[in-house]
Amino acid sequence: MNLRRLVAAAAVGLAGLPAVALGQLPHLDPLPWYAASDSTSRLALEIQLDRSLDKTTDWAANRVMLTVTLPAGERAAWFVRMPYVSFDTGGLGALERWPDAAGDEAPADWPGSARLDGFGQIEVGATTDLRLPLLGRSGLGLALGLPTGQNSVYPWSSTSMPMRLQLRRDVAPGGDAHLWLGGGLLMHADATGEVLGPGAFPGGWQLDAQWVLVRGHGSAWRAGATWEQREGRTSLLAAVERRFAWTREASFGVRAAREFAGAADRPAQWILALVWRFDRSASQSSVSAPRP
Repeated sequence: MNLRRLVAAAAVGLAGLPAVALGQLPHLDPLPWYAASDSTSRLALEIQLDRSLDKTTDWAANRVMLTVTLPAGERAAWFVRMPYVSFDTGGLGALERWPDAAGDEAPADWPGSARLDGFGQIEVGATTDLRLPLLGRSGLGLALGLPTGQNSVYPWSSTSMPMRLQLRRDVAPGGDAHLWLGGGLLMHADATGEVLGPGAFPGGWQLDAQWVLVRGHGSAWRAGATWEQREGRTSLLAAVERRFAWTREASFGVRAAREFAGAADRPAQWILALVWRFDRSASQSSVSAPRP
């Protein structure tokens, strides 16, 4: 199926899903949008090591996340990613922190207060360019979480199926600096169970602003903020990243993100990350470079 038609069909499906009950904010990673600092081939492997901290609850999480991107046409790419997470609840279990997340048969001490670890949810998706009425050429992204995660490491993973549809546009194209503005919808399917009920998986909407200053392939400054409303719960996450190139096919990045809203509902207050990206050589690719 043509990728543009697939994304459009998914938009119709998202609009028809039922809403779920009030809940907190399980962690979701931003879509792997492409920038001019990335490879022109769009065939790449990214390895991210991150640590999430929250001083109000003493929660701390460490993750290793692998992301593979594959070309899907002239201005489109598929992606697959899988995290492994290990975190310490600081003596405060998930259902003690968020009672609304409990299912009908959840034990009072689940998942306990010990150190927890396990593979997170596999996520698949695609990003592409579309020319839309009034907006012109825009970026469209779709992500689907597969029910392969583990509820024991919630809120960084679960057996639900989060579905995201996002749209963004470069409002300052040209040159080395770009300003992206966007928004999206989030819904969950198959989000009920004995331990975690529908309240553990709030859906809602997102607004996003990202500024990128390109310094050549593999080198860039990025800064931005994301505002989310998920069924009455609010998140304002600001992030900054510096990416350095050490070869034409490899880059290294340092990223810091801070949550400024929803202290009682957030998975973490700080997220600090190191990112390694390995691209297929641009000289080997017959695919034209995507817009930043």
